[in-house]
Amino acid sequence: MDNSFNGQFDPSLISLLEDAIDFAVYQIAIDPTHPYGGRVIMFSPSLKEIAAIDDPWNFESWFINIHPDDKKRVIDANYLSWTESVRYDETARHYNESKGGWTWVRTISTPVFDSENKLSHFTGLVLDITEQKLADDELKHREAFENLLLSLATKFINLEPNAVDNAVNTALKDIGEFTEVDRSYLFTFSDDLKLMTCTNEWCAPGISPHIHQLSNIIVTDRQWSNNKILNGEILYIPSVNNLPEEAQNEKRVFQKQNIKSLLAVPLVYQSNILGFFGFDSVQAEKTWSDDSVALLQMVASIITNAQENKKAHKALLAAYDDLELRVSDRTLELEIANYKLQKEIDQRKQAEESLQISEALNSEVFDHSPLQLFIVEVLPDGHFRVLRTNPAHQQVSGLTSEKVWGKTLEGILIPEVAAAVNQHYHDCIKAGHTIAYEEQGPSPYWDLERIRTFRTTVAPVFDNQGNIVRLVGASEDITDQKTAQKILMEQERAEAVSNERGRLARELHDAVTQTLFSTTLTAEVLPKIFEKNPEAGLKKLGELRELTRGALAEMRTLLMELRPEALADAELHDLLQHLTNAFIARARIPIEFKIDGNCSLPVEVKVAFYRIAQEALNNITKHADPDQVILSLSCHPERFDLIIEDNGRGFDINRELGSDHFGLKIMYERADEVGAHLEIESHENQGARIHLQWLPESGKPPKSDEKGK
Repeated sequence: MDNSFNGQFDPSLISLLEDAIDFAVYQIAIDPTHPYGGRVIMFSPSLKEIAAIDDPWNFESWFINIHPDDKKRVIDANYLSWTESVRYDETARHYNESKGGWTWVRTISTPVFDSENKLSHFTGLVLDITEQKLADDELKHREAFENLLLSLATKFINLEPNAVDNAVNTALKDIGEFTEVDRSYLFTFSDDLKLMTCTNEWCAPGISPHIHQLSNIIVTDRQWSNNKILNGEILYIPSVNNLPEEAQNEKRVFQKQNIKSLLAVPLVYQSNILGFFGFDSVQAEKTWSDDSVALLQMVASIITNAQENKKAHKALLAAYDDLELRVSDRTLELEIANYKLQKEIDQRKQAEESLQISEALNSEVFDHSPLQLFIVEVLPDGHFRVLRTNPAHQQVSGLTSEKVWGKTLEGILIPEVAAAVNQHYHDCIKAGHTIAYEEQGPSPYWDLERIRTFRTTVAPVFDNQGNIVRLVGASEDITDQKTAQKILMEQERAEAVSNERGRLARELHDAVTQTLFSTTLTAEVLPKIFEKNPEAGLKKLGELRELTRGALAEMRTLLMELRPEALADAELHDLLQHLTNAFIARARIPIEFKIDGNCSLPVEVKVAFYRIAQEALNNITKHADPDQVILSLSCHPERFDLIIEDNGRGFDINRELGSDHFGLKIMYERADEVGAHLEIESHENQGARIHLQWLPESGKPPKSDEKGK
């Protein structure tokens, strides 16, 4: 940092700026003549490394390396900060050449005002949050992948054999889209392992399919890659261009298909390699994490199990059909028929054994899942019996299989917990589809002081008649995630309270303080004016009365802002009278206030009328510059009308509603919330008219526990 600042800033501040490593502090002076409205007056040296800024003294260079998708948002927020004197808080990606990629940077700056309450500069903080973003994204990606895996497993559990092919195609599409690859596919080897064929394929939009060219390929033509698959290894090629010399055949084939990266997972059944489950990246090179590969292995196991289940079922049906045919054709040849019958029975046993092995593969996926999985049986009396829990469930709950399997919920859990879990399970049965819920409980089960939060998903399993006979579920400990969310919410709530206090303080200074100052000046010169010109003194005395009344109205309005319940207790005509008095004192514009009828409205409707009138008068003060304002309130049993008119400069209603100024939009939203109708008419240089109408019969004030909003 430039040593010339040592004489202008506190030495401890200079030390903080110069010693900053994981963060950077800066100050930007407001100077509209400079690019982006600011001029750098000091910064931490670490700013160069964190935000990848070559010349921090040049404020314009701060925006050069920002990602194109973030740049407009950042520039707009910067412009809003120094033009509207509001806090700046944005997160954006900066290209950091020294790190060879994009880094996530959060920049926070606070406006600072001089003794005349004019914006003088911004003091800011810059943080590198790349690791936090990457960790959050990785956690979300893994959660979504595990949920997708659970969904696929549940789908294949309930799957009929004749629906396997369609389910495989859907799984290829779901996994392909989730992993953001260009192509996913399934290859099977012939029984003698000499040929391989692509049986299923999914391609992203714009990617050419190859399935019609990939039938009966000689396995040894791609010996390097197929040797890995046949040895049960994962074939992972992050860059086709970097394949070794012994893989030149594969390199030519893959480059001809425009493949840049590839991943293939073997399909293993009873220690036999049946084929592989693969992914291609065509548009760009791609890498896969170890966690992703492990989850894809589970998907491959699920698909293999489903296909073998289909084969076993087909073999079983064929055995039955052949058995019936042979028995009917050879009734007279009893000895031969018996021999054939025994042979077919043996075939049936083999098919049934294959089905049992398929179920065992499902068990392998169940036992090795990181999720807390469980299966319960639906009993005829409406209770539930635990059939199985996986090791992850047993570890978290502290309940071993001997203590849980074969027992009802009431025999395991305390009555309150059992009732709650029973209710969730009955909700799933009633819905007839997968449901998800969050609940709290001790972990392990007996440690009542260690309460954790779990997200649970429960899916029904149907029999051939469509009855729900089992429930399959998965739980995940989300306590840490919930804690992080709570901390963020508390921080946001504290920041909102601070901002609101600041806003009220500014309004108190801008409105009441200035009015009282004018009142003081008028009161000081009033005796002298009376001595010289009593008539002018009387006029000034009237002005003094209006200023005092306006200051009182401003104070009452601010007190209502601090005590929202006061809005519910006050009458609507009193609230509007305060607004008009404050408006006259603040804007020095005459306003005519008319009221007709007894205005007794529901609290929510009354607050909406007050807030819309408040916003309208604020807009007139800031933008309209009128000579006259009329505010009229008409209250009758069948209808209530509020009309605000001015003869100011007006505006284009369509352009304002399409801009970033939300005042008019908020007025429309407040009216809609209570079932009122708001109509705004205005043209440039022709004033404006706002008409708010509420009909008791058609109005719909919302139920609320809050008084005023």
